[in-house]
Order: sequence, then structure tokens, then C-alpha cells
Amino acid sequence: MTADRTVDGLHLGFACSWWHPREPTWSYTPAGLLRALSDRDGLTVTSIDAQRPLAWKAAMALAYRHSGTAWQHGRLNRWFTQRKILRDTLSSGSDVVLAMSVTEPLLPVPTFLYQDMGYSVVRVYDRRLGYRSSNLGPVTAARLDDLVAEEADRFQACAGVFSMSQWYANWLTDVVGVPPNKIHVVGGGLNALPVRRHNSPNSPSAIRQRNRLLFVGRDFWRKGGDVVVEAVAALRQSGAGDYRLTVVGPTTWPLEGAVPEWVDFKGSLTPADVSELWQEHDVFVLPSRFEAYGLTFLEARASGLPCVGRRAFAMPELVPDGAGALVAEEAGADELAAAIHSVSTDEVMAERVAREAPIVAQENSWPAVAGRMLDVISRRVPAQPFRAVGNSDPTPLVRKRAG
Repeated sequence: MTADRTVDGLHLGFACSWWHPREPTWSYTPAGLLRALSDRDGLTVTSIDAQRPLAWKAAMALAYRHSGTAWQHGRLNRWFTQRKILRDTLSSGSDVVLAMSVTEPLLPVPTFLYQDMGYSVVRVYDRRLGYRSSNLGPVTAARLDDLVAEEADRFQACAGVFSMSQWYANWLTDVVGVPPNKIHVVGGGLNALPVRRHNSPNSPSAIRQRNRLLFVGRDFWRKGGDVVVEAVAALRQSGAGDYRLTVVGPTTWPLEGAVPEWVDFKGSLTPADVSELWQEHDVFVLPSRFEAYGLTFLEARASGLPCVGRRAFAMPELVPDGAGALVAEEAGADELAAAIHSVSTDEVMAERVAREAPIVAQENSWPAVAGRMLDVISRRVPAQPFRAVGNSDPTPLVRKRAG
């Protein structure tokens, strides 16, 4: 039975706290997934929109300016957000809700969460690395502890958790204690759509050194951009080749001094702009110090580029043997430089990655991710559809933690 048939007649609520503007929310993930779900035959999708007005967000930011916690993680914002999601769920008549992250309350319908990581990951790696490891914004240690506990409640109450990676699925089982049968690894979808590369044994790209390197990361230091610049400078100084580096992500050049002449600094680009760059480069380099998932590795491979990353988080899943090289979690510029040189001179690897690019693109499209989710949902959702309970006040259904 196909996924389309198993979801025939299903009414799915899609809950998300969108940013302004909406499209870049959570690195374009909700927008891509929502489009793919809305295109499925036989499936009715209702957007349960938890986006707050800009004026409301400004007022919340002002109220939390001295709290040490970003307003998005404050109790007041989460209470209003969860109340709105609950009310909209009740009025929509959805049979099931798919929620981005853990913004939803405890709902009276089967609820599935979609995550690349959670608050428990942030808490551990903030302490381990000694700095804000993620891009979630500031949050006090006490508030983070509360959010970790709240998240654990959601995991216990939900029907299932869709994890982007096996690494995070293992984390949920081993660290958080989520039952393995609740966790489903579905991956993430490509946003910077791939451009096919045509490497062949007789093509110019197959017989020259592949020295055009690409780095894409808005959080330059967390993504290891400083180490990439240092490694490329070392390669050039050693005479290993005329390596060139393109840097995408930061709005301004993030290092001291002028931009080196061998660096093409692009600033912040949209996924559509990034998709134009894959064909112009040879190796993708992203040695992240902290990486919730690393979707750009798949976008690079789907465009035919081998990758260099770290042996940490989900990166070993995204860059398997033969698709690039991974340096140690603690590796510095010298080891990274050696990995870049090895990958950039490996003709066999370049050919293999080029051949596998269409498969990577197909398996990691948003329609493919949506299909994997719907296959799980269709087997888990009760046969009787949920019916809204009229004008019932949703407030009593919101569980509150003591204190």
C-alpha cells in the first residue's frame, strides 16, 4: 500500500512558531516540509500558526531584556504560544498534529514532534564547550533546566518523535530515556536544491586539483569557519596548491583584518543563491564545533561535492566513507588542512560522489522526508478521527509544572 493511500482522508495539523519573515524559520525546514505535505494527494493539512505579531514580539523582547533569557524561551511566551496551538487544534478538527520542535502543549490528539536536537543537548554542550553551543539565544541555567524538564514531559506524552539523525535518536534513548519505539529517524530535506555536476574520467575537473572550496555557515565560529581560513592559508603557504575559499553566511567579515585576496566573501545568502554556488566549487568544508544536523552536507553531496567535516554529532551519517573526510572532534587547522588536501586530490572519490549525487538528492528531498513521516503516522493514528469539542475552554488541558 502506498503512502498516499494510507493517509487518504487524514486531517493533519501542522504546528509551528514561525519567525518574521516566515520562510527562513528553523533554517527553512518548516516551510519545505509544509509544502511537501500540502502536495500529498488525499491528505488535508491545516497550518496551526503560532506566529506572534511583530509588535507583540517587540514587547516581549523589551519585557525580557534584563532577564538573561531570550523571550522565545520565557514562560509567558510559551504559555501564550501553547494556548494558541491548543485552541487552533481544537477548532481545526485535526486527526493528528505534527509539531516543529516542542512548541506545542499536551494535545488531546496524537502528536508527533520533529527535531534535529533538543534543550537537553544544548544544556550538555553548553557546559562541555563553555560557550553558547547553539543558535537558540541566551537562556539562564535555571530556565534551561526547566525547559529540559518540560521537554521530557512532551516526549512522554507525544505519539512519536521524528528525529533528523540517528545520532539524536540515540541521544533521546540513552540520555533522555525516550522509549526507542517512539523514535523514528526520517532525515531532513534539501533547501538549496542541487545542481548536477558532470565529472567523468576525461573531463577537465577530473584531472586537475580540485581547489575551489566552499564554506556555508551563518554562525561562523560555531561552524569552524576560523579553522577553515587558517587551514586554507596553511595549504597555500606550504605550496600544496592555489586553494581558493568562498565563505557564505556571516553578514560581515568575522575575522580581524581585511578579507584575504584568496577568499571570496559572499555574506548572507538565500538557499536559492547558495544553490548557484555548488556547481562553481569542488569541495565543501564545514568542521563544526557544534552541529545539530548539518543539512548542507547533504546539499553538497547532492550537487556532487565531496565534504570535509568533523567526526562528531550526525556528521559521520551525512559524510560516509568515500564521500569525503572527517577530522577528529578536537582537530585543529593542521589536521583539517591535511583532510582538505586529501579530498581535493582524490579523483576516485570525486567520481563516486558525482555518481551518487542523484540518489542523495532523491532520498533527501522534502517529499521523501514527508513520505517517511506519513508512513509512520498512518500506522500510529487511531482509526476514529478526532472531533473538536466546540467552544470548550482549552486552558484546563494545559499541564503546568510546579513553580
